[in-house]
Amino acid sequence: MLVSRRTVLRFAALSVVLVGLSLWLALGASAKFGLQLSVSRSQPRVGQPVSVLIRTGPVGTGACRMRLVAVAPGINRDHALDAFILGGYAVGGPFGMTVHRLRATPRLGFLAHMRRSSATSWRGTVRFPRRGRWQLIVPNWCAPGYASPLPAVRVITVRSDSSSAFPTGWAVGGGVGVVLVAALSLGAWRRQDLRERLADRLRHPDFPLSP
Repeated sequence: MLVSRRTVLRFAALSVVLVGLSLWLALGASAKFGLQLSVSRSQPRVGQPVSVLIRTGPVGTGACRMRLVAVAPGINRDHALDAFILGGYAVGGPFGMTVHRLRATPRLGFLAHMRRSSATSWRGTVRFPRRGRWQLIVPNWCAPGYASPLPAVRVITVRSDSSSAFPTGWAVGGGVGVVLVAALSLGAWRRQDLRERLADRLRHPDFPLSP
């Protein structure tokens, strides 16, 4: 991907600022306040709503955007965070920096919507679209970028949705059973009818067998 030198430098400078800010906030925040990530279900089913609560120490009364990233099963979390939080990453080479844009797609996961419910808490509801081991990540304390180490990571094991499969399976199985019983009953009735017609044939040789 070819980009202008100004764009590369701007992106590289922004990355440096974000990394530095994230590290500064991580060190300062760890000394001032912690962060707790709680969920209502640790093993939900596909599509089942899960309530999420984020609690922190005092972060002020101004605008504070607390974010929550759900990383899909089998996806590298750094790759997902680069896509959802930074929109890409820069790589240094012999000819300068190269910008690689990353598009946040459902394959990587999703960015959950969190609303502030008090001065120190944020709430939201997430639904996982497929089964597997998902990672819920709080990337930073209301700051741009994401910190290292991450403030909070929670692994959620999402199970298959069997609520719809259970009645469907019974309906399919019951339908097959009804057809099988009907076929057996029809076969027995035909065998009985054939025996009766043969007996009539033996008693009355001149009486033709009905079809």
